[in-house]
Amino acid sequence: MKKLLFWIIIPLVVIFSGVFLWSYLYFGPNPDAMLKYMEKHPNKFAIYATWNGEVYANQHADTIMPLASAVKTIIALYAVHLIDSGVLSAEDRIDTADINCFYLPETDGGAHEAWLADMQSNNKIIASKIKLIDIIKGMIQYSSNANAEFLMDLIDLNLINKYKNRLGLSNHTDLFYFSSALYVLQNPNRIPYKSYLQNMEQMSYNRYVYLADSMHLQLKKQHGLNTKINLADLDLKVQRIWSNRLTGASVKDYAQLMQSLLADTLYSEKGNKLIHAIMKNPLPDEVKADTGYVYYGGKGGSTAFVLTEASYFKDKKNNTGSLAVFFNNLSSLDNMKLQMSLQAFEWEFYTNEEFRNNVKKSLTK
Repeated sequence: MKKLLFWIIIPLVVIFSGVFLWSYLYFGPNPDAMLKYMEKHPNKFAIYATWNGEVYANQHADTIMPLASAVKTIIALYAVHLIDSGVLSAEDRIDTADINCFYLPETDGGAHEAWLADMQSNNKIIASKIKLIDIIKGMIQYSSNANAEFLMDLIDLNLINKYKNRLGLSNHTDLFYFSSALYVLQNPNRIPYKSYLQNMEQMSYNRYVYLADSMHLQLKKQHGLNTKINLADLDLKVQRIWSNRLTGASVKDYAQLMQSLLADTLYSEKGNKLIHAIMKNPLPDEVKADTGYVYYGGKGGSTAFVLTEASYFKDKKNNTGSLAVFFNNLSSLDNMKLQMSLQAFEWEFYTNEEFRNNVKKSLTK
C-alpha cells in the first residue's frame, strides 16, 4: 500500500510543480515580454518615457485613453495643494462613517477593506476617526475608491477640475464620481437585457455624469444605500461601457506631471515632502533592498480592459526618469500577464541601461 501511495503521490507532486513553474514563467514578471507585447500590438497602448530629460519612448503620446485609478493622482495633488496652502490640515480627523458610505462592496478588489484593516492594526483609527493624510495615502497606496469619492466631495470636484486645468494638462477630460457611476449601470427594473444594454450604450455622457453625481449625493445623504450593487448586472459588456467612459488623459500629460513631481515645483518644501510620501511606490517583489534611489513614486490603475501606470524615479547620482504607459482593449489573459510585468518593466527602465536603450530603439518614433 505504501509503495502504491508513493507512485500515486510522486507523479501528482511533479505535475503540480510543473504547473506552478509554468504559471510563474508564463505570468511572472517579465519586462522583455512586455516590451515584445508592445512591439507586436502597437494599437493597444500608449507610452511616453524620459531619462535625464531625453525622450526614450514616444508612442501615441497625445492620444486620450482611460486612466482608471491613475486619475487619483490629480485628487491627491489638489489635496496636498490645499494642505500646503493652509486651507486643510493633514492632521484633520474624519469619521470613518463619512468615508464608508461611499464604499461599494466587491467592486474594488478588496482595496478599501485592506486599507481599513491596515489602519486598525496600526492604531490609526481613534474614536472612529482617521487623519486626512491617511485617507489620501489610502486612496493612492491602496487605491480605495471610497476614499477617492470622499475626497472629491470634501475638496470639491469642480475645484479639482479647475486645478487640473491649471496644471496645463492639455489632453485630460474632467473627473467625475466614477465609483457612483456603477449604480447608473444597474438594471433594477429588470428590463430585457438587449434593451437595457442599448439604453446604457446610447446614454449621453452628460446624462451619465449627471446621474453619477446624483447617486453620489444620495450615498452621502443616506450614509450609504441599503441596496447593494447587483454584480450580476455588471457583466463584461456593461463593464466595458463603464471603462470606456472613465476620465481619460494622454501619457504625455502624465509623464510631464511626473516630471513636475521630480522637479519639486508644485509646492513648498513641506508640501513636496508630503506628496512624495503619498506617492511612494513599494519596491518590486524581486528587489529586496535598494539604497541607490531617492524617489520612486507613482500611481496606476486597471479595469477588465485597461491597465495604466505613471511613475517617476530619481537615483543618488541625480539621474531622473518619468514613465507613463496606458493599455486599453486588453483581453483578460493579456491584462493578467501585463499586470504581472508592469512594475518590473518600469523598474528595469529606471535601473538597467541596456534595457532602457532597448526601449528607446523599439518605442521611439
